[in-house]
Amino acid sequence: MRFHPSTPDTVDFPVLGIPPTIWSGTRKLSMRGAAASRTPNGGIGPMVIATVTYNYYLPGETLPRLVIGQGPAEPHEFDNHSEVSVLLRSKERPSLDAPIRDADEAVTVEGVTVTATRQVWQDPRVSSVRFVWRGDRRVHIASWDYPLDAAFFRSLAEVEA
Repeated sequence: MRFHPSTPDTVDFPVLGIPPTIWSGTRKLSMRGAAASRTPNGGIGPMVIATVTYNYYLPGETLPRLVIGQGPAEPHEFDNHSEVSVLLRSKERPSLDAPIRDADEAVTVEGVTVTATRQVWQDPRVSSVRFVWRGDRRVHIASWDYPLDAAFFRSLAEVEA
């Protein structure tokens, strides 16, 4: 995957994902977004990575089962469906539908209970959830026919970027 030459390679924030000891397939970086940092006097500093998105593939599969994206916790970002768009990017899967309902629920991530918003889609094979992790990172997870249940949330942990 090629990124713009001015985009840095280093991720300076914790990344939530499924540890390789738990996920039997592969994890691939599919997107990262960079933004200019601010200097103490309010000027523009060097570029820093602000968002990352990883695709998770089960063994032998060419399309991702899970897409986990994360970035700074900003309210306007929660209406974004880019992880579901990545999940459905293939002709072998249906085009993106709008969610038909949102429901808040408590999930436990790294032993901490957080409020997550689960989106229900017209196609029951599509599932997505979003929440704030560690107070300053928004996390969006989209799945294709993969359960986003309590066992899944218990499997999440900080992983190497």
